[in-house]
Parts: sequence; structure tokens; C-alpha cells
Amino acid sequence: MTHISGSGVGNAARYHDKSFTKDVGQKADNYYVNEKASAHWQGRGAELLGISGKDVEHEDFVNFLSGKLVNPETGEIQNLADNSKGDDWRAGMDFTISPSKSVLIAGLVGNDDRVVEAHLQANGRAMEWLEKHAAVIRVKDENGRNKSVQAGNLLYATVMHETNRENEPQIHSHNIIVSAVYDESDKKWRSLTNDQMLKLRAKADVIYKAELAEGLRRAGYELEYAKNGVDFEIKGFTSEHLETYATWKAQIKRGIEPGEASFDARQASCAG
Repeated sequence: MTHISGSGVGNAARYHDKSFTKDVGQKADNYYVNEKASAHWQGRGAELLGISGKDVEHEDFVNFLSGKLVNPETGEIQNLADNSKGDDWRAGMDFTISPSKSVLIAGLVGNDDRVVEAHLQANGRAMEWLEKHAAVIRVKDENGRNKSVQAGNLLYATVMHETNRENEPQIHSHNIIVSAVYDESDKKWRSLTNDQMLKLRAKADVIYKAELAEGLRRAGYELEYAKNGVDFEIKGFTSEHLETYATWKAQIKRGIEPGEASFDARQASCAG
């Protein structure tokens, strides 16, 4: 989980910009140009704004992270950054979730869409859990003292990438959480308190892995667990298999099409 400051909103927008565009040919930052590479608004905060599941547009992404949100009750624009510390404004957080090597190889190199779907479903469950337990705001009690309250809603954009910056296969989902939570009691947006979010991120990762494991079992995969009982690899993958992803560039140079080649073809292309 990485923080996005007020001064970093532009960089965050540029990094994800290809997932915002409507031009399918330019949509993804990788070789798998499909709907999964589009950013979508998620969370109860998105429901309140009427944009749940909709494609993320560049302007909204920048405005929301900059603290400018429409009040769903009044239709007026609130600016949470007005009372902030300028560029020190906590614009949001990027909670990135990814599976183990054998899972990414089975999904991408093995072309098994069920694995990719299991990842997406598990990512969604982890984020739902965070929304339920970590969407905390601070309000004044009857004595004028700050108290923490669970608001139960988050506004975040989710986008799945299928390669890393080195163009190696690597399933991972970016969940860009806007630092704004709607206070349904006072009918206004408030800043997200990130303490609980940071405290519970490890638990959310455990939930992701448990949900992913269940999805993989339903798809017929057997799993081998680490001693901690949480981390796992798909049974049957050798250490050589798990290092295959590191040769992604070499495969491309040898004329292998990432979206079409078989797993055996990828291995053969890396020999010698």
C-alpha cells in the first residue's frame, strides 16, 4: 500500500492514464488489451455518486483524488483539500494486490481465464472487507472531542495489469482508494482516516489469498501451502516453472505472441 499525496495526483493519473482512455487500441499498458485492463469505479462511495462499475475518466480521477467531490444530497461540490496542508493533502492510497508466481503463470502463460477471474473475485472480496472495517472517519462527540467512526463506504478505482514495467507477466490489481468517505449522518464527505487502513492491510491480504485459493480449487487446481498456512503455490509447478516469467522479454524477442503462445512454446523459446 503506497500513499498518494496532493502533489502526486498528477503522477498517479499519468501512470494509469492508458486504463482511462476509450480507445481500445491504447487502453492497456500491456499486451493483453481487454476490458479487464480498464479502470472501474468501485465501493459504496461510487454507488452514492452513481458511478459504480463505470469506466474511470481522467478528469474524475484527478478531481476525486484532489478532494473535489459532489455531495449526493445537495449536488454541490465539496473540496476536502480546502482545509488541508496544500501538497501534503492525503489524496489517496494505492493498495496493490498480486498472487504468487505459479498463479500468474497458470493464468497468463497458461492462458487460463479462470485463474484471472479467481484473482479478480478475490481482489474484490478483500476490498469489500476493507470497506467494511477500515472506512474510518473522525467526528466530534457531544463533548467536542474527536472520535473514530466506521462509515462503511469507500470510493476507489480498480484496474488489473497483466505485466510489470519490464513487460514480464505479472497479474496485479491496483486499487486506488480516494481519501474521502461519505458521512451519512451529517450528509457530507469527510477525509478518510488511514490508521485503520494501514493496520488492517495485512488481514485484507490474508482474505485475498483465502478467496483466491477457493477460486483455484473450484477451477480444479491443487495447492501447496507454505508453513504459515497462508501463502501457497499451485501444485505441480517446478522451480524452473516459477522462474519462467523472468524470461518474458526473451520470449518477445524470439517472436512469441504473449496472448497466443502455449506454455510449452514459451518454454521452448527460452531454451539455449
